[in-house]
Amino acid sequence: MKILHHVRVSSLFLGNKCDLESLREVEFAEAEAMCEYIPEILFVLEASAKENTNIDDAFMCLATELKVGNYC
Repeated sequence: MKILHHVRVSSLFLGNKCDLESLREVEFAEAEAMCEYIPEILFVLEASAKENTNIDDAFMCLATELKVGNYC
């Protein structure tokens, strides 16, 4: 992201395999705190492809931001 300093880049911080809670290495609050240090991160989500958790939401968050923002 820092290399493209002349281009506005939005990011989604996505933690995968949220269905494996016992193997968690990063707490959700820690991930959210990253937004304070990296302003390009717009959303923090946890996802599970196995359980189809937040898969569509991840896409919709970025697609909506692209549509609403000025990224042309």
